[in-house]
Amino acid sequence: MLLLEGAALVFVLALGVIIWRHSGFQLDAEQAHLEGVSPGGVLMGVVLVVFGFSGFESSTSLGEEARDPLRSIPRSVIQSVIVSGLIFIFMAYVVVLGFKGLSADLAHSESPLFYLATELGWPKLGAFINVGILLSFFSCTLASINSTARIVYAMARHGLMYEALGSAHETNETPHIAAAFAAAMTFLVATAAYVLGVTPFESQGYFGSLCSFGFLSVYILISLAAPVYLFRINQLNVPAVVISALAVGFMILPFLGVVGVPGSTLFPTPNFPNNLLVWVFAAYMITGALWLFALKIVNPRRLQELSGASEGRRAAARAGAEGTPASANEIRDD
Repeated sequence: MLLLEGAALVFVLALGVIIWRHSGFQLDAEQAHLEGVSPGGVLMGVVLVVFGFSGFESSTSLGEEARDPLRSIPRSVIQSVIVSGLIFIFMAYVVVLGFKGLSADLAHSESPLFYLATELGWPKLGAFINVGILLSFFSCTLASINSTARIVYAMARHGLMYEALGSAHETNETPHIAAAFAAAMTFLVATAAYVLGVTPFESQGYFGSLCSFGFLSVYILISLAAPVYLFRINQLNVPAVVISALAVGFMILPFLGVVGVPGSTLFPTPNFPNNLLVWVFAAYMITGALWLFALKIVNPRRLQELSGASEGRRAAARAGAEGTPASANEIRDD
């Protein structure tokens, strides 16, 4: 998948250079001076960017399987953001530049890269890019299944899901049953939407919005929890607090952009049926919260075991940050 994704990026960047060369490698003054830009348009762009970057932290779910997680996982996350961010900025610039003077509207184009490649006389390159985009969708789905399988596996190990989902493969030592479960659920949900008459393009919008709610909620909660966690392991400092505050503030903007504020022109509420998606997400979260409260009443010892496992990981993180090995008593193997 890494080789296929790399090839797709090479094709996309090659088209970007072709588009820029076609315009004489000019600097677009309108983009540089933000002509015609409105606050609402910027917020919508932020929403799309957050959705495009969502999942950048997927490698964190593999922390317990990495060889040197305290070093390799942060490096993986940071490099993913930097590399994809630079490519995103460059391609956004050249695509907007490429659509100038054309009859098609970028805002309503479902395949802008293929359209530009065809207009510039490179239809085969556009076809390769479409194949690369198809593989990218497959790769994103695979990454989601991969990270979901690790979460399901951990929950099953702690008794929160069916015990068999917490089994690992005898040879590969991977959560193969949890991975099969996550893949089956992904297939069934998408297929059910298609059978009910929802088009693939509409499904992408609906599921994308629900995923955005989930990602934004998780990012906000993690940004709030990070200073508390750093305080408990005696690693809290002023830059960490500042970064946490900036992250929360930044994530609130796209959240308001997706949900909307009644009567606001800056954050308009979405039209039907998109306006129902936030309530679907709220019902989903309330169901999870009720499950947690029921577990606290029925089996409080289970939550204590979860807390104990978290303390063990916290001890490991503290030992790694201080450069000293944690004792066997500090790290409890679940």
